Amino acid sequence: MDIIVVGGTKQQRALVEQAAAFYSNFLIGSVSDLFITIKLKRNLLNKEDVKADCLLDEDEDDYKSFEIRIDSLMNMPGVLRSLAHEMVHVKQYAKGEMKDFVYGNRVKFKGSIVNDNIVEYWDQPWEIEAHGKEKGLYLRFLEHEKIKKRNV
Repeated sequence: MDIIVVGGTKQQRALVEQAAAFYSNFLIGSVSDLFITIKLKRNLLNKEDVKADCLLDEDEDDYKSFEIRIDSLMNMPGVLRSLAHEMVHVKQYAKGEMKDFVYGNRVKFKGSIVNDNIVEYWDQPWEIEAHGKEKGLYLRFLEHEKIKKRNV
């Protein structure tokens, strides 16, 4: 698995790369053919009204190439929790649990088809899973790296 982190500060990039490797190993295992670019972008929240998101490479049909964008102006706990959330989405696509349909706003998630224009964000099953796992992943990362919560 290739993980590239761009933007932000040197310290942010190092910690984000470390966390992304931990999250991916925990969620996905040793899949070698995934490519993840993580972009730490200033003012993403103000400019696009999102703290973070996970984008698929539009030229790929096999869900192997991802771009995660995170607002670099958040504090490090916010950045690392947002990364955990988005890595759950990477897992969902990479393991074939989630598939977007080209036409319409339909998503197939674990065998069920959901219209994401009709189902509210907080009720979308892929978001329920990602929100449910983000804090635990973040805390496991801190514990694994022996980082005190007040420092990160």
